[in-house]
Amino acid sequence: TDGIDNDNDSDIDCADSGCADDIACIIPDPEGTNAGECTDGIDNDNDSDIDCADSGCASDTACIISENNTFNELNGLVVIEAENFIDNISGKYDDWIFKSEQDGYSGIGYMESGPNNGNSKNKNFVGYSPELKYFVNFTNFGEYFVWIRGCAPSSKDNSIHAGINGIENTTSNRIKIDKPCSSFKWSKKRFRKASDASFIVPSSGIHEINLWMREDGSRVDKILLTQSSGFTPSGEGPEESEKD
Repeated sequence: TDGIDNDNDSDIDCADSGCADDIACIIPDPEGTNAGECTDGIDNDNDSDIDCADSGCASDTACIISENNTFNELNGLVVIEAENFIDNISGKYDDWIFKSEQDGYSGIGYMESGPNNGNSKNKNFVGYSPELKYFVNFTNFGEYFVWIRGCAPSSKDNSIHAGINGIENTTSNRIKIDKPCSSFKWSKKRFRKASDASFIVPSSGIHEINLWMREDGSRVDKILLTQSSGFTPSGEGPEESEKD
């Protein structure tokens, strides 16, 4: 690091192969490359930024959760505006797209899967269908019924999948959405299934809630999770849950 060509080979400092193992010449991997680096209190890439303050940790779950992005369940109820996702992951052929053209939405808009060209995925949809991801801090765990406020332009667009912790779930998939899109309506019914959409929250604490496209063209305005089998939301439903 002295700026001198000490061995007269025209290569200076770190440009010289003789300095390859010098700590000053080793370029570390970005913070967050290895598991646990975003919460270890160490400046792993020597850029003076530590853990969540480092841009390399921007997408790390621990840093996302720490930035007021986690909804709080209260008395067995969670309400989420669909557009307030923590992550929007593209599918093989489709995406979730924010829109506000249709009247009647709650919040600032809704999410639509598209392009609407007749694509669908009934199973093995994780990693194939576009995904919306949300974090929820649960105090009460157990079974939650899944309500979706949405609509669909036609019978070829009127269903989505829901899940928890990124896992394909056979009790909360194939959720029907009302058609046509004259207004947004609530539903927890499932195609060709007698049981309503639900899943098990396995423990208290923070869990990931997921929405996947089943049929492109589906529109989702709001998500409601409730432990009450008798609760039926109406209109725009309750206000969105508070965040930490």
